[in-house]
Amino acid sequence: MGNFKKIKGTDILIEAFKIYKNRYKGNWKLKCVGNGELKSDMENITNLEFFSFSNEDELIKIASESSVFILPSRNDQWGVVVHEFTALGFPLLISENVGARCTFFIDNYNGLKFGNNSEEELAYKMHLFSKMDTIDIQKMSNNSISISSRISPHSSVANLISVLNDNNTFN
Repeated sequence: MGNFKKIKGTDILIEAFKIYKNRYKGNWKLKCVGNGELKSDMENITNLEFFSFSNEDELIKIASESSVFILPSRNDQWGVVVHEFTALGFPLLISENVGARCTFFIDNYNGLKFGNNSEEELAYKMHLFSKMDTIDIQKMSNNSISISSRISPHSSVANLISVLNDNNTFN
């Protein structure tokens, strides 16, 4: 979900999906939501469904029909969408260059990571996910929900108060 740009790794995702379908004979469908300069590269790819930016109800419907969240960014300072999808209970398949990975992701616990710019590795990790049994996918899903609470309104307020208290100590 987001901007279909090179920096967001959309081209990596498209090529990895083609490799996954051809080499691994994968049965996944890929759902992409957003818009951007690489939108036309998504046309006419078997089992790739494209959705323009959608309202909240449509996004929830699309997400409910999906099983793994993929973020292939080449460089993503944070990626709020990682927190959003962990809170929804999605296993993650994300690039090593997603900043939110440090907070909301543990490799082989709530998802799998792949090396930056590696279409081959992403395709292989798609294959690994598609071969996992439902019990392992459900464990990753539950782990994502657990990890998502690392940042909450309560912890954010506590953090702000802590910073304010520290600043008052030195004044």
